[in-house]
Amino acid sequence: LNHTRRSTEGLSVALVILWHVGSLVYGGALLADGASFWLLASMGCFCVMSAVLEGQLAVYRYAITTPILVVITVLSAVSMVGVYGLSLVFALAPATVRMLLGDALPA
Repeated sequence: LNHTRRSTEGLSVALVILWHVGSLVYGGALLADGASFWLLASMGCFCVMSAVLEGQLAVYRYAITTPILVVITVLSAVSMVGVYGLSLVFALAPATVRMLLGDALPA
């Protein structure tokens, strides 16, 4: 609907960014814990959907002139790099820290 209307009216920027950060952190924790493919794919979908919403916000609300597909692709790639980077941090962190930051915080 946002694409059809070319508008993101009513969509909260803070909520989308919070949702994206939560997905990144939880995805990093899942990757560090060696979670199943399906859990990782689920978090990957959340990250990509967040990137789609952020891309729509950038193009429709803030009038960024870059094509929306480019914005979404870049945000998705940055998300995947962020998940991998966080997984490296979580792999080195003590189990208690990993549980608090990787599991409890995003929830």
